[in-house]
Amino acid sequence: MARLVKKRKVLPRVKRIAANKLFLPDYLTEVKMVAMRGLDDKEISQIFGINYDLFKKWKKTYPSFRDALETGRTRADAEVVAALFKRATGKFKLKETKVIKYKDFYETLDVNVHYPPDTEAAKYWLNNRKREHWQQRSAVEQSGPGGKPIEITANKSELIDAIVSLVQPKPDGDDSSSKKKASKSSQPK
Repeated sequence: MARLVKKRKVLPRVKRIAANKLFLPDYLTEVKMVAMRGLDDKEISQIFGINYDLFKKWKKTYPSFRDALETGRTRADAEVVAALFKRATGKFKLKETKVIKYKDFYETLDVNVHYPPDTEAAKYWLNNRKREHWQQRSAVEQSGPGGKPIEITANKSELIDAIVSLVQPKPDGDDSSSKKKASKSSQPK
């Protein structure tokens, strides 16, 4: 199976738009493009050279700034969802260039590589899209003999006394429960 190797582009530092701490609507396209890279708010504020608190203030104060961020992030999310869907369903194809040697000659061929469906991608997709049907659950069920419900044969007052005896502190060295057991076993039946 071929492996995709993609060089990551380094984002250039956008002109310092916050030199005078004013929001400039001329930069909304740049804001949208930076948000499309999947960066969080702190990273975006660093790229634009502004304080994170000022960035948050701009999001609250300027709806056009907030909308540009959301538009960019929505597009990025849509691309990821589309790629995940293609990978989960086996519709993922890549063009690769292969170098083939024949005798003393080298030739390059463009080849379409098809990737089979990925079960992990499919599980992730289903767990998030159809959670009620596909969520991985681990449940522990306790039951009595033969799978029947657990029956409690003691009456209410016996249960309360047993719980209270577990909660009440006993003085050090007092082992009254073993004395009761010993006295019961020594009695004739």
